[in-house]
Parts: sequence; C-alpha cells; structure tokens
Amino acid sequence: MNTPIELSPMEIAGLFLAFCGAVAAIGKAVEYIAKLISAAKKPEVKQNDRITDLEKRLSAVEGTLKDHDRFFENDKDKLDGLMDGMRILQLASLATISHAINGNDIDKLREVEHELQSYLAKK
Repeated sequence: MNTPIELSPMEIAGLFLAFCGAVAAIGKAVEYIAKLISAAKKPEVKQNDRITDLEKRLSAVEGTLKDHDRFFENDKDKLDGLMDGMRILQLASLATISHAINGNDIDKLREVEHELQSYLAKK
C-alpha cells in the first residue's frame, strides 16, 4: 500500500482542466438559477411598485378630499344661515298676509318683527 502516486505533467494538466471545467459549469448553473429566480420574482416586484404608486396617489386624493370637505362645511354653514333668513322672511310674509286679511294679528307682526331684527343684527 505504500506505493507512490505518480502523475505525469499531462495528467496534472488534465486534472487542472477538469477542475476548471467543473468550476465553470457550476458557475453557469448558479447564474442560470439566479436568472430563473429573478424572473420568478419580477411580477412581484412590478406589483409592489404599482401598489406603492397607487398608495401615493391615494394619499394625495385623500388630502384633496379633506380640503373639499372643509369647503363643503363652509357652504353648509352659509346655506343654513340662508335657510334661517328665508324662514324668518316667510314668517314675516305670513304675518303680513294675515294682518291684511283680518286687520288684527298686530301681536304676531310685532313678534316676527322682533325675530327679524334679531336675525339682521346677528348678520
């Protein structure tokens, strides 16, 4: 068993070339596997980019909607004030018609006049 291993220069060169070929083949296999993995993940990356873009757009729209809500609140307050004024004017018209019909209802006219004066003083 104690026989020495003798390799000729041609065998050493053959072993070296076999080792280099094995390293190159393994490198190419790893590169191919990496391409397959990146190709498999490409739709996920694309989807994540789309979701991020949509989230940015949604937050911009939400900010705009908050501004519009504030405008709608202002409009609602103004319309509520106008509705109060219209109610008082309708009461005044009704009291005037009632007075014109029967000549009485002076108390109702005074009450509506006081309400109209207080409304105009607030505005």
